Amino acid sequence: MNGAVISLNSRLAFVILAGLYLSVLLGSYLLGYFYPFFAPYGWLLVPIVASFFVGYLIREVDTAVKLIIVCLTLNTGIVFGLLSFSSVENAFIAMPTFASYWVFNILLGILASFVATTVRDYIEP
Repeated sequence: MNGAVISLNSRLAFVILAGLYLSVLLGSYLLGYFYPFFAPYGWLLVPIVASFFVGYLIREVDTAVKLIIVCLTLNTGIVFGLLSFSSVENAFIAMPTFASYWVFNILLGILASFVATTVRDYIEP
């Protein structure tokens, strides 16, 4: 897999990976919402693992970081929007929780993508 994803146009690859990453994030959130026993894994572990694979598939670290920041921002905005439709007062009470979730997952996602890039450079010379 020597640059199979990178051989595409860089913008097209960014859009495809962003769509996949965002769908994984939203899917993990919805699984955690509908199945409460899955919530710790869906809200904490799945985004970190997905960030690892983003860092592994993209060779450039700055592109992986941009993708992680954009998708986690969209994910947090969509989840906040879905929560505000159900109850506006609960959404604004939960805003600090979403902000801390966003910062926590961005920091861990960037760290996971750095680790994945290092692993990829170590495995494939």
